[in-house]
Amino acid sequence: ARPDRTAEDAAERPHQDEQAAAAGPAAGPGKGRFLVRICFQGDEGSCPTRDFVVGALILRSIGMDPSDIYAVIQIPGSREFDVSFRSAEKLALFLRVYEEKREQEDCWENFVVLGRSKSSLKTLFILFRNETVDVEDIVTWLKRHCDVLAVPVKVTDRFGIWTGEYKCEIELRQGEGGIRHLPGAFFLGAERGYSWYKGQPKTCFKCGSRTHMSGTCTQDRCFRCGEEGHLSPYCRKGIVCNLCGKRGHAFAQCPKAVHNSVAAQLTGVAGH
Repeated sequence: ARPDRTAEDAAERPHQDEQAAAAGPAAGPGKGRFLVRICFQGDEGSCPTRDFVVGALILRSIGMDPSDIYAVIQIPGSREFDVSFRSAEKLALFLRVYEEKREQEDCWENFVVLGRSKSSLKTLFILFRNETVDVEDIVTWLKRHCDVLAVPVKVTDRFGIWTGEYKCEIELRQGEGGIRHLPGAFFLGAERGYSWYKGQPKTCFKCGSRTHMSGTCTQDRCFRCGEEGHLSPYCRKGIVCNLCGKRGHAFAQCPKAVHNSVAAQLTGVAGH
């Protein structure tokens, strides 16, 4: 049996209410306003200023005009910026361009945008058979595929013993065909992980089809480069890291892997 996911209901945010723009104060992001929330998830001490969010992100990167914006509100000391647009059309424009720019421009690194779709907010569960897989590596993998809204926490049973699972709140991203779902199974190095959340479709691990599972799949898939059409022993392409997604190295050599960052720190200490 899968873990109880009733907590997801509390995590889901209200729908955009396009007919309540002139109503009274909103109860939360998207309620009665054309609103998104830009959240900074980097180090607390390095949070950019409101001027950076407005100038670099909203106006320069997205290409909005100041007349498109009703207000940009930041509570002092907060890492959240509530952006209120003057119309549903301007909000839709922002979201459409954001989906294009977020992968292309470095200025969006460590920022996530909330309030895009109620159905994209999920409570995610992740499980590895090997309990030593580092949670930071899990987060690195997740950030390639979705927005991580909270640090994963361990799930414990009624005795207080960790089940091996992690739970965290995420927001799925939009693709050309709609919401881009996470795979139900994936690898970090040689360790196989499993993910699930409410509404996650069942797909073939090898080809991604929803019409069959991997046990009956006839498609060849290379686990060296990640592409279909050939098997690993016959791969002539460069290896692709299953942690960071970049070509040219495996998980063991990935500079973003925790074991390598720790090793680099120890080398630096030894050098002194």
